[in-house]
Amino acid sequence: MDYTKFKRSYDKYVKLLAKILRDLRLSVEKGLWTHYDVTKYLGGTDYEDPLDYLKFHLFCAG
Repeated sequence: MDYTKFKRSYDKYVKLLAKILRDLRLSVEKGLWTHYDVTKYLGGTDYEDPLDYLKFHLFCAG
């Protein structure tokens, strides 16, 4: 995998997400929920976070 390409794409995604949240006046003071949080607290899904994918690109310590 091309780390530079992944980082550039990831940075664009994060900036877009921040803009959407700002535009909708949504607060992130408690942090963004992961797929795990949604499954645990709201239910209705069994989707998991792509931790192996993020670890592969050194974006996740968990």
